[in-house]
Amino acid sequence: MDTRLPLTILSGFLGSGKTTLLARLLKRTEMSGTAVLVNEFGEIGLDHLLLEAMGTEAQVMSGGCICCTSQNELRSTLRRLLRESASGTTPPIRRVVIESSGVSDPGGIIASVYSDHGLASCFEPPTVVTAVDASLGLHCLDQHDEAMRQVNMADRLVLTKLDIAESGQVEQLRHRLLHLNGHASILASQEVTPRTLCDPPDVPLASTPPRDTPLCGCHEHADQRCLQPVEASHTHAFESHGFVFEEPLDWDLLSNWLGTVAFFHGPKVLRLKGLVFIDDDDAPYAIHGMRHLVHEPSRLSLARPSDGVSRIVFITSGLARSTLETALERTRQALPTTLATR
Repeated sequence: MDTRLPLTILSGFLGSGKTTLLARLLKRTEMSGTAVLVNEFGEIGLDHLLLEAMGTEAQVMSGGCICCTSQNELRSTLRRLLRESASGTTPPIRRVVIESSGVSDPGGIIASVYSDHGLASCFEPPTVVTAVDASLGLHCLDQHDEAMRQVNMADRLVLTKLDIAESGQVEQLRHRLLHLNGHASILASQEVTPRTLCDPPDVPLASTPPRDTPLCGCHEHADQRCLQPVEASHTHAFESHGFVFEEPLDWDLLSNWLGTVAFFHGPKVLRLKGLVFIDDDDAPYAIHGMRHLVHEPSRLSLARPSDGVSRIVFITSGLARSTLETALERTRQALPTTLATR
């Protein structure tokens, strides 16, 4: 390639609002020519469908984290995108944005790209942007090493969901983030522009990462972001449970089922998301939730026809699929309806 392309890794723990942030920015004309790669934890991918419903096409990589188990898929997808862009098969690519899964380690993603010398020569030093839920960020940092790692590796930290966070929480979170990563700038989600998402970081990389090694990502040096190799320790104490409904969902069934799960098992529900068809409405609804909170569904206008299939994913910690199935069956018995599920 004649010039290197900007590469952004958009990270953030489960439910931090990465997809919503990205969808808003991709509507801007400055983001034309952006190739978007979406990685999700679990077999059923949804974020790319939500982006498509908002008018953006994305490449999906599901079934494993691209920071560890799906590194080969990431590299092959990037090589294919570059070939297609260079040959004119697709419109020219001006930048690449990788939306990582909520449990991915940004250091592993950087190491994966830079372990391939051909890919490394095609991209600028990566920009890591990490979304942090302003209302639950402190809890996530206390409970999940993945959230800490994502913050430590960030060039820019984006505070999301400020509208539902208490001012005291936000100030405590800012103090905590500055302590963990004093080199990263902290922005409210409304302040993020295409430039702040994609511009290279102010702090240069300390060195080119060695082949096939995860990265430290600490900020102990005065003027450089340390990328020394560290021992791989990325593990998942999470489960992904996907539900697919072939027929439109009854609203009462859906709301009572999700409400029951949130009420009785909220602390174990790290993320709930779905793209569902309700009753006789031809348009899908996006549903989101985490812990005890389930947001009001939002109706989407599809850019192209859909298959009409509803998909719901629960990402949990210590919550068996059978528990979710039992809650669904009991709700169905209380509110009889006809559903074809698999």
